[in-house]
Amino acid sequence: MEVTSLKRESSEKSGDFFYFGHNTRYIVLLICTVSLTLLVSNSLALNFTVICMRKQPLVSNSEPEYDGSQRISRSVDANDFGATKNYSNESLLTVPLDEKSAENSMFSLSEQAALFSATAVGSFIGTLPITYLTSNFGVRRMFTGYGLLSALATLLTPLSTVIGFWTVFAMRVIQGFGIATSFVAMGAVSAAWSPLKTSGMYVAWISCHLQFGPMFTMPIAGELCESKWGWESVYYLQGVLTIIVFALFYYFYRDSPRFQRNVSEKELTKIEAGKAGIKTEKSDKETKKVPYVAMLRDRVVWGIIISSAAAQLGFQLFQQYGPTYLNKVLGMNVEKTGISAALPFALSCIVKMLAGPLSDYVPMSDKGRVILFASVSQYAMAACFAALAILPASQITLLQVCFTGATVFSGLNCVGVVKCIQLAARDLSHVIYAWNTLLYSFIVLLMPLFVSLVAPENTMEQWGRIYVAVSILVIAATTLFNFTAEVEPRHWTGIPNKAQIFCVEAGNIPEKNEKPIFEN
Repeated sequence: MEVTSLKRESSEKSGDFFYFGHNTRYIVLLICTVSLTLLVSNSLALNFTVICMRKQPLVSNSEPEYDGSQRISRSVDANDFGATKNYSNESLLTVPLDEKSAENSMFSLSEQAALFSATAVGSFIGTLPITYLTSNFGVRRMFTGYGLLSALATLLTPLSTVIGFWTVFAMRVIQGFGIATSFVAMGAVSAAWSPLKTSGMYVAWISCHLQFGPMFTMPIAGELCESKWGWESVYYLQGVLTIIVFALFYYFYRDSPRFQRNVSEKELTKIEAGKAGIKTEKSDKETKKVPYVAMLRDRVVWGIIISSAAAQLGFQLFQQYGPTYLNKVLGMNVEKTGISAALPFALSCIVKMLAGPLSDYVPMSDKGRVILFASVSQYAMAACFAALAILPASQITLLQVCFTGATVFSGLNCVGVVKCIQLAARDLSHVIYAWNTLLYSFIVLLMPLFVSLVAPENTMEQWGRIYVAVSILVIAATTLFNFTAEVEPRHWTGIPNKAQIFCVEAGNIPEKNEKPIFEN
């Protein structure tokens, strides 16, 4: 085997570019996290603005006229929040769906329900071509395209309300496309830009966008709905911000740090250390065939898929119906506790930021770390479900702790199963992430039917059976994952053997901007 290369002058030696203190990868992390946050925020906007979206005009014998941008002031109690809906993997959102609050709403109860499900439909549709687009056009182009579609749909939402319900529904579906990129972009960016030694920290921090989305949209929507600019301004603000951030992403991001001029040789060496199959200009232009059959025959892949499905089922059940369970079944005043608002998001972010670096430096093997954090995350979440089913309603404090704990512990899975995907699948991780997104879409769409069949009367006994069953399922799936988990690159990744790859060590790593070509 011969190795030929075409050399160009190192940009670091020429001193033409700024290297951000050899930390350009963290600038990429920041830009990608903000981009993903805005995609989540765009899908959440209707959840909050629907409260102040009123029919135009609204006239009664005893009340003045209101236009669509004005919000009718009234007191809100926990009974106003009759249903919940999840628009991102980790965001708890509640909307008024009772007859009184919907009386003057721009949308009927059935229309609201359809609009809340539209993002899951969009996520499903958007996931179908995402593997092809990523493999053929790269993450940079794919992610930018989805982001601009989300921005356009967000900007056009106020106009679509004038045209009619189905136009709004279409905008919601397009906003759901952005959710389809959440796991795919997160995994692909982490795989390309994170050093293997700090991969846990990188993926944990970028996954915080799932919490940042609702934390950004909740106060913004609340303030603007009450302002003279009205609810429409929420969509205009978020749409414009999305365009600006994704323009910055497209300008700055590259699918490989080797092609980013702000990455120094020192940083490139750190990023590529231990990674096989260094991407070159030639390989970057080639389309890699996805080995679907080989992947589906791999027990590691099935362990990941089953564990992810159980985790999604458990988490989505809690997120969508946790407040309903506490309020309708246990009689807890959800609003006054404050636990179901921003606190779980903030705590989950803090835990992720601490657990990410910890997962890289715990004195264990990579496989041991993955199993440890997956076990802590999922077993603890299952325990929270079981506690909600067993504890009496008089134990308010413990119930609040379990309510918040399920969200916090679930976030740890980003350094468990998610990290396992990144290490085992490497540059094909986006395929598994896409499959997980499809599972998420199915779960979100089918869960209301499941709950209505099993717990039609919202009794404590009915909900107890649901939570116990889900706890058992999560425990069983996590145990299966622990027995099948592997962190070494799988055979279907196509990573060359040691005789065919560059050993990324001092003196052997190819200089930045070199184009090594393998010739057999």
